[in-house]
Amino acid sequence: MEKQSLFAKITDEYSSKILNWAVKKAGSRPDGEDLAQEVMLQIFNAVLRQERIEKLENFVWKVTHHVWCNYARELTKSSL
Repeated sequence: MEKQSLFAKITDEYSSKILNWAVKKAGSRPDGEDLAQEVMLQIFNAVLRQERIEKLENFVWKVTHHVWCNYARELTKSSL
């Protein structure tokens, strides 16, 4: 699949799901929007690095989980 059409598919199918997930995880709408934006950015960067993505949904949620772990790690560091 061409990268541009893959970006469009990811945006269409996952952006609202990721936003809802991020708002729940972050605990507020503004923080959730920031988290969702970071997730989408990292997904697009990962797509550019991958030659082939076999299971798109698994790929999207794997990157999302990775971004969440980094976000949570930063929250822990800032609260110490």
